[in-house]
Parts: sequence; C-alpha cells; structure tokens
Amino acid sequence: MKKYLERISEEEKDTAVFKCHHAQYKFAKDYILGQTVLDAGCGNGYGAYYLSSWAARIIGADISAEALEYAQAHHQKQNIKYVRGNCESLPFQEHSFDMICSFEVIEHIPDYFSFLKEMKRILKPGGMAIISTPNKKVSLSSRKNSANPYHSHEFSSEDVEDLLRPHFRDVTIYGQMGSEKLKEVFQGNRFKRFLAKIDFLGVHRFLPERIYEKYARILGFALQKDITEDDYFFVNSEIDRAEQLIAVCKKEQ
Repeated sequence: MKKYLERISEEEKDTAVFKCHHAQYKFAKDYILGQTVLDAGCGNGYGAYYLSSWAARIIGADISAEALEYAQAHHQKQNIKYVRGNCESLPFQEHSFDMICSFEVIEHIPDYFSFLKEMKRILKPGGMAIISTPNKKVSLSSRKNSANPYHSHEFSSEDVEDLLRPHFRDVTIYGQMGSEKLKEVFQGNRFKRFLAKIDFLGVHRFLPERIYEKYARILGFALQKDITEDDYFFVNSEIDRAEQLIAVCKKEQ
C-alpha cells in the first residue's frame, strides 16, 4: 500500500505509533455495541474493520479515493460501507448515526469548526462522538519547537474542551498514557542511556535491524515490537502529561 502522510497502515503494525492508534479503537469498542457508527477519516479502513465486530453497521468516510480503494479491497465486511467525503461537509443526512469516531483527524482539518458542526448535525439525539488528537503541550512538534507540517492546528486539553462544549451536552476528556515498558523503548534504562552517550557517533543507527535486535535482546532492551495495545491506558486526571487526548462527547436528547 502507498504510504499516506500521517496515515496509519498495518505495514507499521510493529511500531508504537500503530499500537497507540489501535488502542484508541480498542477504547471505543466499549461504546459502540449494536450502534450505527461513522469512522470519520477512516484512512485505509483497518479501524473500521476492527470496530465492525461490535457495531451493527460501520460507515468509513475519508477524503482520499486511494485510501478508500485500499479499504474496500482489504478491509471489507458485510456490515461495513466506505464513502468518500470531506469532514468539513459530510455527505450524510441529519441524525444518521448513533456514534462517531474520529481519531487523529481534527488536527489535519483546516475548518475544524465546520467538522464539529457536521458531527452534531449527523448524530442522532443522545448520540455520542469520540475524538482524539495530539496534546500540543507535550507533542513531538512542541518538543522540537516546530509545528508538524501535516497539522493545520494543534490543541491542548483546554482548547478541546472549549471547542466541544458548544456542540455537546456532556464532554469528558481523557489522556492516553504509556506504560513503563513504552517509556523504556524511547527513553531507555540507565544502561541504554549510558551506551548511547558513549556511542557519540551514533554507530548503532547504522546496524542492520536484525543485528540491532539480536544485541538488544542480549542486553535486555525493550523494542517497539514488544509493545502491545495494553501498554496504553486512558486516564481522566493529569491529562496535561498525556501525549494524546481523547474526548467522549454526548449530544443532547
């Protein structure tokens, strides 16, 4: 499959990014049992396919015809339909869905106010939306002090709450956090940091992946492929420390 800019693909299934994203779908499955669900910004459809085991019906919508072609070829099921559409003007009638999921999408949409209005329009009374986005306070682009070139906007937890409150009756924001194993993969333990310090030329970066993995196993270092969705968890306290924010919203009856 062609790699889309900031689109998640199973080709990356051994990476922490894929597992972080998949954990959000796993979080959502507890809300969608027997529901008619829209996956807004569904990409190649792997998430819609996952949710289809619990939902009554899933519609995957995306602006990319190429991504949807891949979804239809690889992630099709009897209760899934894929539709091309722009999130700023979704091609659905009012009150069409019980639930909308939209993960790591809103930061890419220039007119995100229209997207929120569209979600409210197409949700049934009492319907719910689950929306995730990077936390700009701790995002990678924030740490690098430069904006992500693929993001139109980035949001803090306060921004997300201010955006959602005018459209939804109830809004609960969670932070997606990582386990100690996840921290070790990216930050290392003391021994790994010591080795990185003495390897000032960065020789380890040029080792073939198979060789690097062999020595990592010998030295007891955790690798990205060791991470699972269970290494991510969701909390509603200290959310400003979380790299990802996920909001659960309910429309008025």
